[in-house]
Amino acid sequence: MRLVRLFIISVLVSFSSVAANDAIPMGRLPDSVEPRAYRLTLAIDPRQTEFSGATEIDLSLREPARAIWLHGHGLRVSDVVLVTSGRTVKGRYAEVETVSGVARVDFDEEIAAGRAVLRLTYAAPFEKAAQGLYRTDVAGQWYAFSQLEPIDARRLFPGFDEPRFKTPFDVTVVADRRDKVVSNTRLASKTSERNRVRHHFVVTHPLPTYLLAFAVGPLDIIHARAVPPSGLRRRPLPLRFVASKGQGKKLAFAARHTGEIVLWLEEYFGSAFPYPKLDLIASPIHGIAMENAGAIVFDDRHLLIGARPSPEQQSIFGGIVAHEIAHQWFGDLVTPVWWDDIWLNESFAQWLGSKISDRWRPGIGTRGDQLAATFKAMDTDALRVGRPMHQPIDDNRQIIGTFDEITYQKGAGVLAMFESYLGEARFRRGVRLHLRRHPHGSATADDFFAAMAEAAGEPPVLGAFRSFVDRPGVPFVSAVLSDDRSSLMLRQERYRPLGSAIAPDLLWDLPVCVRALSSADAPRQCVLMTGATASIDLRAPGGETGVMPNAGGEGYYRFAVDAASVRSALRDVANLTGAEALALADSIGASFAAGQLPFEEVLRGASALVSHQDRTAATRLGFLLAALHDQLRDAETRERLARRIDGIYAPALRAFGYAPKAGAYAGETADRRLRRDSLAEIVVVWGRDAEVTHTFASAAQATLANPRDPRPRLEGGGLGGGRAQRRCRPLQRATEAPRRERRRAGARGCRLRARTRGAGAGSVRRSSAPSPPTSRSEPGLQDPARTAREPGNASFHVEVGERKRGCAHRPLARLVPTRPAPHRRSVLRRSRTGCRRDRIRAAPRKGRAGRAAPGAPVGTDHPLHRADELDGERDQHGSRGRRDETGPLSSDDLGKDLPTAPTATARLSASAESRSLRAPPLP
Repeated sequence: MRLVRLFIISVLVSFSSVAANDAIPMGRLPDSVEPRAYRLTLAIDPRQTEFSGATEIDLSLREPARAIWLHGHGLRVSDVVLVTSGRTVKGRYAEVETVSGVARVDFDEEIAAGRAVLRLTYAAPFEKAAQGLYRTDVAGQWYAFSQLEPIDARRLFPGFDEPRFKTPFDVTVVADRRDKVVSNTRLASKTSERNRVRHHFVVTHPLPTYLLAFAVGPLDIIHARAVPPSGLRRRPLPLRFVASKGQGKKLAFAARHTGEIVLWLEEYFGSAFPYPKLDLIASPIHGIAMENAGAIVFDDRHLLIGARPSPEQQSIFGGIVAHEIAHQWFGDLVTPVWWDDIWLNESFAQWLGSKISDRWRPGIGTRGDQLAATFKAMDTDALRVGRPMHQPIDDNRQIIGTFDEITYQKGAGVLAMFESYLGEARFRRGVRLHLRRHPHGSATADDFFAAMAEAAGEPPVLGAFRSFVDRPGVPFVSAVLSDDRSSLMLRQERYRPLGSAIAPDLLWDLPVCVRALSSADAPRQCVLMTGATASIDLRAPGGETGVMPNAGGEGYYRFAVDAASVRSALRDVANLTGAEALALADSIGASFAAGQLPFEEVLRGASALVSHQDRTAATRLGFLLAALHDQLRDAETRERLARRIDGIYAPALRAFGYAPKAGAYAGETADRRLRRDSLAEIVVVWGRDAEVTHTFASAAQATLANPRDPRPRLEGGGLGGGRAQRRCRPLQRATEAPRRERRRAGARGCRLRARTRGAGAGSVRRSSAPSPPTSRSEPGLQDPARTAREPGNASFHVEVGERKRGCAHRPLARLVPTRPAPHRRSVLRRSRTGCRRDRIRAAPRKGRAGRAAPGAPVGTDHPLHRADELDGERDQHGSRGRRDETGPLSSDDLGKDLPTAPTATARLSASAESRSLRAPPLP
């Protein structure tokens, strides 16, 4: 009987083992098989619809197996063999999970533990979007480019598509003799084979699959001046730029200045560029950019900016290029073990990219734009559905949801806060220590925190980092001076918009820095809050000057302000740095949205800050007022607020001038031109100044009447209207815009960008909000507004359309900012009586991981979740779920407080400014 029991138990154990082995690994692959090296041979002809390949993978099996789990997505595998211990074993390949591409190879006999070589032969279609290996045509010429992050290497070749598996790659590409081929390393040899050429590349350093890169086609390859040797690098670094045929001449600015950014980054990291060469590749449809080791791919609009780009184009170029090159160390040299730590990879590059870009071009204000983006991310982070930066990933379909503004913008803000608290030198020592410990390897966020705490000599920093990484939300700090003004009492809780059901008792280990506003260089004092309260003994007590609760402006928190503290701070507004003024503006808006500050104080803050020297701080509250304007349903109240907006910002715009004509402001500084752009956006779009509006409306009509001088630029979407539509269509056909941009021109109308030929340098608006992309390379960065390709295009364009009944609030022609603005997330829907503006919810977009499958997990920051949460929070306070039925907001006098009903204020704070969020940027 005992033997029978033992037999039954052994059978059950055997069955359970088989069942466990048959479970599809939707997240990480089993640890029992590890790749050691790849040999890839790819036949790529972008004129065809398919490519083919042969993959050899050196494996290490830790235990005997009859099957191997790996990844493959849409591959037709024709032959599989495994060579082990001198034997060749046939295998059968099957893609068992088709949404994210999980595959299995089964063998007829058991494979012994040890070393083996797996060989697979296959074919696959080119992708049409920027994922896997995709192809596109430009002027009748076909090109192929790769985009493999996060999990699209499996569309290119079968393998172990996880970041922890870093191996050398031996790559050969067979291409048409008319084509050139670029990959991660230098070309080792070329061999002609009839009408084809075999390109064999030098074996790579250990890389994860997602960092491979390919570009094939009749490419222009520009050999720029090599980055000269430095104290950190003995040899020159070869530097090339790659674009579609005939576009190489537009790479002049990029070729001249990229080496400068490389040198800045080498100095920061204290080590040489980690790869033997650097190529910057311009793809026509890539999205934003992708940090492939030694072969970075950009959407071509970020590189093809000619020889004299506008200040805004330079800002975009500097930020994106510095971000992607920073990844060569932080992300490529040292790679996350798993996708739950991708936040550190991206947020670090986002933070350092803006820092280095600001050093490269100090007058453009890249760091100010980044700080503004971080404050905007707080609007999302304040919601109930806000997620922690470190989010467990158990399913491949969850990965794409981590590339969002929490990863990029909140993460960048948290890193900036800790650098500010520790000091730049100690923080940089921690970064360098982390890189020295894991070269060409993988590491976790905890490894980074440990290196930072050790290098800084401050162990509590480890827990402080974890508190921000593992908890969602925004800290809200109250700072109260003692009666004798000798100490400051601090209290923290979670920030909540008025009407939110979020519990306020979440706490962080929070670095807080404060300083007196007695002078611009008054010393700051810092404390690490480990509980709800803390106090600081002020070194310079007494006096009537105010105290800045976020000294330096880089703390990832908001601080409470009331009428008295606003007036105190504004008395000393000249002593605020740009970052501090921006932090003050954000906290004024946040305190109003939380129901703690009268509306009159928001207007007072806007009036005082509009003259601040920092352009971002000067207009921050203007955009908040504009967002509030869009939330008001009562026309009279909207009109009253518009007049108040005019009263604050129109005089400033007049002082700067706003003539939309050629060469009007050719000799101005970049900062002055960018400030004018922001002021014009506020006054023309949301104000009611007749003179200003007439000026831009006249420019619009002139553009329609004479489309070639200045030449118009078309962009999709816009207004409906028969006559205007008929007038736009010829322009749509006549434009010199690339084919894909002509397709974007909407059937309901067109948008024309007026040009102001200013010394050959136009200006294009860039959103400081986080960027998710359309066909992204890097899914989480916000895509800057599509820029004009030739110099001379202004930072605004004019939206032209025909008025219809019921659309009186839409003028015949008005300036529309090229940066994403709240109303850009709306569409016009026509009815028999006229039209109205309806907000639409975005469907899950096709990102780098492909289309979201039915029932697939979606990132918690997705617009669907955001909209549902806003409706849900209003429901808790008795208001209707639909947005257009929440009841109008009105006020007898906008000089008095607007109502602070939960439905109004929660809608403003949680929705208005963050509507520019596109469900996830910059790389």
